[in-house]
Amino acid sequence: MIFYAGALPRMPSGLVIGTLCIIGQEPRTLDMTEMTILTSLRDLLLEELVSRSEPSHE
Repeated sequence: MIFYAGALPRMPSGLVIGTLCIIGQEPRTLDMTEMTILTSLRDLLLEELVSRSEPSHE
């Protein structure tokens, strides 16, 4: 692994539950658009996990 970029999904309690990451075999850097995409994906993942952990009101 030559390239790594990661974003930490943090629950509302502050608990980090893993890493959403990109790895690659070529050295590179993320531009601002790619970093925004990575953090947006992290936020979507976290929203889904939080909604699944909340009690259902059905």
